[in-house]
Amino acid sequence: YAYVASNNADRLTIIDILAPANPTIVGSVNDVSLDSAFGVYVSGNYAYVASTYSDSLTVIDISVPANPTIKHDLSIPKFISSLSLSYFWSVL
Repeated sequence: YAYVASNNADRLTIIDILAPANPTIVGSVNDVSLDSAFGVYVSGNYAYVASTYSDSLTVIDISVPANPTIKHDLSIPKFISSLSLSYFWSVL
């Protein structure tokens, strides 16, 4: 899948790109928290979308691509200018 943040439509769109010559939109989610969405990071069943006008990081459950759902919206004061996530695993 390709995950596309739409700056003007306040939307995250999920596109099936299994057949590159025939990409198909399978789902999308619109919300005011995605106002001027510009960056997407995908990890597992979640997409993390940064938005400038709403100054937020929105967590979207993408486990069912046809029905993405917003799980959390974190307000971040001031202007967001980039998105980068990092994590590590620890095995004991």
